[in-house]
Amino acid sequence: MQDTNGGAIHIQRRERRSWENLRCWLLFNKQPGDVRRAQSDICGNGWWGDCTTANVTMLFSIENSEAEEPIPEVLLLDLGGITFPSPIGSLLAAANSIRDPGLPRRMVSSPLWKELECGFLTIPEFCEQFAKGKAEVREALLGWFETLRGMEPSPRMIVLLTELRLKYPGLKIGAVTNNFKHPTPQRPMRDLRGELLFDTIVESAVEGLAKGHQGGERLFKTALERLDYHGPSSAVLYLDDLKHNLAQPASLGIRTRHSITPEEAAETIRKIFRIPSYTIPPLSTPLPRFALDVSQGSSLQKYLASIGVLPKDIPDQARAFAWQFSFGQSNPTYLIGVIPGEPLKGGYTLQRILEENCAVLRKQPP
Repeated sequence: MQDTNGGAIHIQRRERRSWENLRCWLLFNKQPGDVRRAQSDICGNGWWGDCTTANVTMLFSIENSEAEEPIPEVLLLDLGGITFPSPIGSLLAAANSIRDPGLPRRMVSSPLWKELECGFLTIPEFCEQFAKGKAEVREALLGWFETLRGMEPSPRMIVLLTELRLKYPGLKIGAVTNNFKHPTPQRPMRDLRGELLFDTIVESAVEGLAKGHQGGERLFKTALERLDYHGPSSAVLYLDDLKHNLAQPASLGIRTRHSITPEEAAETIRKIFRIPSYTIPPLSTPLPRFALDVSQGSSLQKYLASIGVLPKDIPDQARAFAWQFSFGQSNPTYLIGVIPGEPLKGGYTLQRILEENCAVLRKQPP
């Protein structure tokens, strides 16, 4: 088969033996230092803490201490920067598009930002008031918020949360997020088995409280109440990409970890939950120039459907994906499949899902 760029696409079914020698491939697709520098540019070290110290070596050096910790009974996650890729890159791009590099810092330090996060302002209202009549600022921010609506959870986190559900059936998983009121509801987030990614999601824009601000600890109490958890707070683990958002849950006795990418967060969670090896090598959302369109009606989806890799008709609530393996950047390699719109029946394991419902594509250069 030829893709639209003229490159040959090779397809193979997922086989157990195919990945036996790949379990020690790269742990990160993005360099954490690059993300830390962007965070520091926007918020300064006062918000984000030391933006230069943590690295891959540090993660391995703390592996033994994390392995000695008891397995958590509850896992709470931030969304942007932990479950989803960080929105910082697209915000910087929006600022650069209007030649206003100071825009991100001014925005997050504005009192209007807190009102937005607490749900007191809608996105259009915030953009209008913050722009103060400057049309280019308003349009740049509206465009940025629109990109956030289209973001999907990190493939690595989707795979990991699927594994956690399978290994620890009684584990309660929730999200606590500072977000905004958006006029269009998002479809439910699901794992590879079609189960909801989270048992509950506590949103600042709904609760009228924001993490990192007065009363924000109530968001974590609300999450535990909705999860019907009454055990010790020390058995709860929370991850956030902002250090200043960890103080409030820590004051409740909740164990906290600071990670600045979904990839780093996934590695931390794997160590704490004793999931040391990969069923498949690490995956990530492809960069735009490497992305493949496998949505309903695309030429690639039609071809893959014709050979039985994807369904002919993808249900509305389901989502086809083409995730890129974090190796072979000169010859991109993808895992192709569909996240079901409802839970699979029949006791599927991750291995069975990969073998029966997924395929691997390798794109050769022209």
